[in-house]
Amino acid sequence: MSDTLHFSTKVETAFIEEGFDPACFVRLDEQAAAAVAHHRKANGLRGGFGSLRVEAVIGATRWQTTLNSQDGGYSLPIKKAVRVAENLQERATVAVSIELL
Repeated sequence: MSDTLHFSTKVETAFIEEGFDPACFVRLDEQAAAAVAHHRKANGLRGGFGSLRVEAVIGATRWQTTLNSQDGGYSLPIKKAVRVAENLQERATVAVSIELL
């Protein structure tokens, strides 16, 4: 069983170490986070540290990754290749689709 979520949100960055590119991610809105929690519970999923495998789409770019549990919600990491292909900038609003695997 898979579920697909659609939402719009702002790109955020976190600087992990000086001299390296920032890590980019988006936070799932409350409705999407609740759907993820329901999916995990309904399917008995228990990924490490609350992670969950997904296939994500931003613009014309599709990739597989994991959602990360963050501050009682979830965040979707954005690979550098996706950020470059879609010309994503910090605080830009993006439309995101996530298929829960």
